[in-house]
Amino acid sequence: RRYQAALLVITPRIDPTGPADDELDAALEDVLYSLDQTPAGIVWESARRVVYADVLPAYEIAITVHTNHTRGE
Repeated sequence: RRYQAALLVITPRIDPTGPADDELDAALEDVLYSLDQTPAGIVWESARRVVYADVLPAYEIAITVHTNHTRGE
């Protein structure tokens, strides 16, 4: 099975031209690194800059989760 989802990385700061931008970019790097280190099955496809709730700078990361169904006994 394959599931697609979006993961949001949001900064609580609303000044996208200063500290909020730096904080958000650093958080994105941390999240992408963590996704790359997870066991097989979770793949990030893309990360795009968005605005959450009309004020908060954010990144939306498209992820795909692959699973195998096994029958328990």
